Amino acid sequence: MTMSLLVVRNQLPFYSGPNDGGRYDLSHACSTCGTGAKRVDPIRLPTDCLPDEVSITLKFQVVVPPRLIDKLRAICPKCLREIHDVKTGATSQFYELTAETTLPRFSSATTGYAIEMQCPVCKRDGYFNVPKVPLLLAYDQELQPFQVAETYEAFGNSRLRPAFKENNFAAPYLVLGRDMQKVLENEPGIEFYPVPRQNSSERG
Repeated sequence: MTMSLLVVRNQLPFYSGPNDGGRYDLSHACSTCGTGAKRVDPIRLPTDCLPDEVSITLKFQVVVPPRLIDKLRAICPKCLREIHDVKTGATSQFYELTAETTLPRFSSATTGYAIEMQCPVCKRDGYFNVPKVPLLLAYDQELQPFQVAETYEAFGNSRLRPAFKENNFAAPYLVLGRDMQKVLENEPGIEFYPVPRQNSSERG
């Protein structure tokens, strides 16, 4: 299949994590650092000031404006989660783009990242981008078809604290299939870094 890493340059100054009271499923998370925790409720943002463009929070959550929702929903309806207003709690017309599956670990051929203060148990967090160097993913196994997947690797450093709101969970990046990429590829501030095929017999 054809797939590419989604890169969003439109940065929002909002952090949506445990500090905003969000609920998380930790059943598959690392018991030492918390990496792998999954948010199970909508993120909350000041929706009256969100731009009419695809943007990203400080926790790498991809925010999609109303004008693109129907096109994306037609391709992968389960990859969209409503966003609530941070003040009123009301449902908005903005949605978060979410993954339907998690990719395996990337291979040693991946370039464009550094590792800092990685969890010694899961070795899943602690990944960081290298300034002005693209993150080029590579996998040493054939991947099953998908529309939206997240990397197994999480970017940033996770931490678990007794007070849940003080937790921090490193976040994965999203990788899109070709159909989803077609909808977003001409949007301002959007870039795609292709992920090479692993098997020439794949159809994409």
